[in-house]
Amino acid sequence: MTDDHQAAYRQANTQFDRFSSLISKCRSGSAIAFGLLVIFGIAFWQIGQSLATN
Repeated sequence: MTDDHQAAYRQANTQFDRFSSLISKCRSGSAIAFGLLVIFGIAFWQIGQSLATN
């Protein structure tokens, strides 16, 4: 591996570490957020359907 490859690899690793730490922080809240997202998505879809039919 060249220096450029090692730098890119290191950067990818730090990005991945940051991402995984973010995910572990959000793990507890993500279930709630996902549930809310699904509920809102269904609600908006229902509203959209009713508006489309009228």
